[in-house]
Amino acid sequence: MNHDLARRLASRGKDFPVSEYLDSARVPAARRGMLRDFVQGFYAAHPDRLSAKSLAVETERGADAPTRKTRSRANSSESPTAATR
Repeated sequence: MNHDLARRLASRGKDFPVSEYLDSARVPAARRGMLRDFVQGFYAAHPDRLSAKSLAVETERGADAPTRKTRSRANSSESPTAATR
């Protein structure tokens, strides 16, 4: 999500609430408001309770990276029961 947040987490060596990052003087006010709104809207979380590490993991993995592999049978001739055998 935010490479700067991931760098700060790495330099600190321990997790901290996202609110600490947002309250930092180094984060511009416009960006701070946008990130706070995103955290509260997308994650439905209060910044005091959301872990910086949880957002940094997304950055390492990439926003579009799948979290697990799935298999589709939409164009397969395989029956649903054959997939469970």
